[in-house]
Amino acid sequence: MYKKDFGNIPNKDKIIDYLSSANEDFFGRWIIHAYLLGFSSKNMAKKLGLDEDVAFAAGALVYLGKTQGSEDFIYRTYELLREDSYFYIGNTALLAYFKDRELPAPRRDFLESFLLKHDPSPYSNLVAFVDKLLLVLEERKYGKNFLDQRIDFDEDKFERNYRAYQEALGEDLTSYIPKLKKSKFPLKLFSKDSWEGFDSYLQRK
Repeated sequence: MYKKDFGNIPNKDKIIDYLSSANEDFFGRWIIHAYLLGFSSKNMAKKLGLDEDVAFAAGALVYLGKTQGSEDFIYRTYELLREDSYFYIGNTALLAYFKDRELPAPRRDFLESFLLKHDPSPYSNLVAFVDKLLLVLEERKYGKNFLDQRIDFDEDKFERNYRAYQEALGEDLTSYIPKLKKSKFPLKLFSKDSWEGFDSYLQRK
């Protein structure tokens, strides 16, 4: 779909197609994290006066590069989205992922140049925060997260952002995280054994 000020934006069907196309070798719970990131960002965007479709796409597709197992997955995300002319979403993925994260040695020159040319937006800031929120909640509840990724960010800054979004939204932030059902995407992609132990989180009433 096309949106003024944002250009082409993938719709929900395209986003599901992207995420479900992961190579069998690289299929994993990260897809659940990505979908939760998209929908949580969308739910918060509505209350914050942001475009819900843009927030959903920007959140759900940050980890798209993992569908191909690239070690440099975030740059692959950027490439894949640009190849399909989703330029704003591709830019937002990089801005969100590298907010408060150290730049890796590979492509450091490109990333430094990119970040100088592109200012953070309300969308990249929201997605970056929700991404960290989900990682923290997963770690606190299960001792690991769906990305199997070490949490590495400034906890004081995270707490300040948490309080700011809490104040802006006026209610418990966890209420914006959707309740997933086994019969629907993305859980229908997984066997029971592959997500056993996470069911209370994924299907809480």
